[in-house]
Amino acid sequence: MALMSKKVDTATALTKAREALAAINARLVDLAKAREAALLDDRDDRELLRLDAQIEEAERLARTHRDRVRLLEGRAAQEERERVAVRRRDLIERNAKKLAERDSAGAELQKTLATADAQFRKLIELTTEVAMAWSWEAPQIHAAALSPATIKTLVAHEIFRVGARPFLGGRPGESPQQDFPGGQSPSLQLRGQPEKITPLADALREASTFAGRVMRGEIVTPQPAPAVSEKTAAAPALPQQPPAEPARLRSASEIQAGIPKLKLL
Repeated sequence: MALMSKKVDTATALTKAREALAAINARLVDLAKAREAALLDDRDDRELLRLDAQIEEAERLARTHRDRVRLLEGRAAQEERERVAVRRRDLIERNAKKLAERDSAGAELQKTLATADAQFRKLIELTTEVAMAWSWEAPQIHAAALSPATIKTLVAHEIFRVGARPFLGGRPGESPQQDFPGGQSPSLQLRGQPEKITPLADALREASTFAGRVMRGEIVTPQPAPAVSEKTAAAPALPQQPPAEPARLRSASEIQAGIPKLKLL
């Protein structure tokens, strides 16, 4: 029955082989010095023969250790290539899985955008029907969100509220992120505070409430709600100045009286 060879860790074996080679090389240096000293001291030939035999044995061991180091280095390089290939294969598999998930997420987003577009068109359709079924004043149309342009603006504000990622800086590890495309901030002050924007459903509900009050005759002058949740104090009204009296036309005699008289020499 064949004996099973014990699997040796290549890195450990290579380290030991290099240490053994370094030790035998150091011994060769010492033996060479000892042989030189024996020759100079004219010692007995038997001692020189003994040193020569030790040197030959050490050289054979050195060749053995060099061969072992060379073979182990080759095996280590091959094993590293195999590990690199395995890591590369695993990385490709992980990336392929993530790309498949990205494709699935893109398909879901495509369907969501198609649904969002259909809902957007439905909003405009219902808005137009209400706008055409009643006699609205121009300020009322804007306050009640009864124009396609107003609906588009409200949707752009909602996209900004949900999808904006303002980069404020000053926080460790923070990096800029992409905003969801198509968003629009209602004002410069809110570009860094999307959470303060009134949600689309609330803005439409307030506009619809205003439209209902107009149709019931409860209100005529539009009082549009702000596009943000924060309450801003209204600027104090300036005191009204009395209207200036219209200029009175002067009579012909008054005009002639104002002309300077010239003396005739």
